[in-house]
Amino acid sequence: MIKKNVDCAANEFKTYMAQTDHLPGTFSDGMTHYGPDRSVYLRVLEPGKNIEIYLRYIDTTIRVRQIGRYFTFAIKMPESIVDESRKLDEEQLCIQGCPKRERIDYQRFLAEKRKVALEKHGSIKMTREEASDLCRKEKVVDFYFDSCVFDLMTTGDTNFTMAAYQAWQDLIILSPEFVPRHQNRTDFKKYDDEIHSGSRRTTQSEYFWIIVLSVLICVYFRHTDS
Repeated sequence: MIKKNVDCAANEFKTYMAQTDHLPGTFSDGMTHYGPDRSVYLRVLEPGKNIEIYLRYIDTTIRVRQIGRYFTFAIKMPESIVDESRKLDEEQLCIQGCPKRERIDYQRFLAEKRKVALEKHGSIKMTREEASDLCRKEKVVDFYFDSCVFDLMTTGDTNFTMAAYQAWQDLIILSPEFVPRHQNRTDFKKYDDEIHSGSRRTTQSEYFWIIVLSVLICVYFRHTDS
């Protein structure tokens, strides 16, 4: 939903709505742009599979993809706007991530000790080794590798390998400055060592990606619960 703003967007609220197997190429009223000089603009990158919305007045780009039964989102937004939203202290998934009580320590989940315990109780859909092999074939690394393996282990749905790959590609396109920071990791030795030694801790550089994954995990479990 885009708030009304006569100078920048439109004189009434505008919405974009998507449903499984229906990713429209227009806003709900059939339009693709609003405001002076198309300050709000929707373009189709791949019909029925990938669209992009750009809001010039806040320099924000939103990409929406449909992969299998799921939607993925990539959002590039100025840090100043995100910081201002945090000051409101509102419980919004896109700003704060999931509430702490609903978050999952995915790194502990992926560690070898946790994997064995889960397998004994039959609580996973795919072993870590099987999931890792599939994700390596998609050439995803670091956080995206973790996300891919986590999703495969918890759902067994191989569409998540493509979802992780496309999310990685969106990052390269929207924020290429992040790419040199990646370590190109495709294993869990670091997590296994930290869990076994009891030295697991979250670094500042990991914080943003944990929020992103917590949003995906929270949305997924809320969907399954409903």
